Amino acid sequence: MSKKKKIILSVIIILLIVAIIAGAVVAVLLMNKNKEDDEKVSMSSKWGNTYYAYLKDATNEDDSYVLESKYGMYTGMQEAKIQFCNVENEENPEMVMTYTNNGVKRVNSYYINNDGEVALKKYGDGAELRYVYNIEDNSYKWYVRAKTENGWMYYPLDGSSEALPGGVEVSDEETTVKDEDGTELTIAESETKFVEPEIQPVKTIDFSLNMKDEDLAKQMKETEKYFQDNQENKELVSEEEKENISKKVEEIKTKKEKIDKIKKAEEEAKKGIKIGKYTVKYGKYEGYADVDKTGEVIVLNQDGTCQITANWAEGGYSTKTFTYKVGKYDFSQGGPVSMEDGIAFINPDGTIAMTLVATDEKTLSSNDIMVYKFAGETEKTTNAAVDPSNSFKVGKYSLNYGKYKGSDYSEGTDRAPYEGTFVLNSDGTYTFSSTSGKSATGKYAGIEMGPVPGYSDDGCGIRFSQNGGETTTVVITKNNSFMYLGGAAAEYTYAGN
Repeated sequence: MSKKKKIILSVIIILLIVAIIAGAVVAVLLMNKNKEDDEKVSMSSKWGNTYYAYLKDATNEDDSYVLESKYGMYTGMQEAKIQFCNVENEENPEMVMTYTNNGVKRVNSYYINNDGEVALKKYGDGAELRYVYNIEDNSYKWYVRAKTENGWMYYPLDGSSEALPGGVEVSDEETTVKDEDGTELTIAESETKFVEPEIQPVKTIDFSLNMKDEDLAKQMKETEKYFQDNQENKELVSEEEKENISKKVEEIKTKKEKIDKIKKAEEEAKKGIKIGKYTVKYGKYEGYADVDKTGEVIVLNQDGTCQITANWAEGGYSTKTFTYKVGKYDFSQGGPVSMEDGIAFINPDGTIAMTLVATDEKTLSSNDIMVYKFAGETEKTTNAAVDPSNSFKVGKYSLNYGKYKGSDYSEGTDRAPYEGTFVLNSDGTYTFSSTSGKSATGKYAGIEMGPVPGYSDDGCGIRFSQNGGETTTVVITKNNSFMYLGGAAAEYTYAGN
């Protein structure tokens, strides 16, 4: 080898050695810098470091499948916020992320498992984070509530288990009743389970998968410190707010007890009318003198009204409408006053038309002079429902198309009534027939005719125009019920199609 070549080779070797040494120096410097950077972003708690490292890894993850399955995050998620929540009997707080994805609210919660690693729990669409007072447990806790078909499922943050913890299901259903003054009382099931208090401010991280490491580190440190100073092992509710919640819970309990009592009374009322020690059934009662029918009929309705068909003093059979009231009345009939539990039938002017006592659950008596025996339910007492797809409206009332049955009789006679039937067709035509032989056909239309004293304050009615030219007007007394006022006051109620 020539001397010149040896010199060139020596130079190359020297340059390689210098390069290797320089590379080693740079590597050491970089390692020291990374170590310094790590020391700069070190959190003040072990759990803080664990959650920070997890979030940092998530921001550096490029695989969308891994991002979703391991971290529960999506590249298109928005409005992401992270906070730390105390968990009962757990050393470390739970990290909770709320965000929207494709316009749908979502919640993820993260906890540190026994291996010191971060584990993920994902909740359903529409989930929300709530700090509430659990009335049954008498405790304040963080819950994630997720929408269900009939309401919400409240899952407590428990700091463990990748499976969702056992939740408390709450229905959206509301119960509304009216008290004795006619005031509506409404309570939702959620009110009886949870109360949401005013809480101390909670600091959050404005999180984004595109955020820089230094921004994440800065917010993480601030949020960790705030949690340690203001939230860790502390309740988020002031003593004053606790007093407010206690008062509200008592109000809820009182209202629920009142509503339950009214509902129970309503259920009992559906069984019949409580008169003394008997619960008398709603429906039709036929009059008897000894063993013979008199032709008199009383119909007791659930709405507090009744119809009595009788041969009134002014002559002839007719049907009149009354209200009724249970109380103690004098049944002495001229002798010493004898106050007994009974039912009074009250005229439109407030005077009492008649009083009866109950001798059993199916018999009413006018002190043994006349008895009225239960003869079955009527269409009105069963309270037929309005069918929105097969009905028409007149003012505030609705009437189904179909049959309406009632009484038909000759005014001013002493004959007991016959059964009559109207059929209201959806094309505006009607037919009428009765067991007395009467019949009619024609057209009908709803009308508003002004108040009818003793029968209707609204004055909604129906005008029947016979094909022969005669017209008849009836007044609507309630949904699926109308009354003919031509001197006989016959009421017709819906009896099906």
